[in-house]
Amino acid sequence: MKKLNSLHFVSMAIGVISIAVGLYSALKGADYSDYWLSLTMGIVLLGTAYIESRKVSKAED
Repeated sequence: MKKLNSLHFVSMAIGVISIAVGLYSALKGADYSDYWLSLTMGIVLLGTAYIESRKVSKAED
């Protein structure tokens, strides 16, 4: 289970980085089509990894 938890951590980190890049692009005034995918994928990746890590932690209890 330790490997799965580290995988969730890496997925969450990539999601946060993706969201940060999307927000930076938005604040710099880039076109919406340039940053929407980064924001969307970051939110999806972060949320999925968080939900799955909660399932694993509940199963271990």
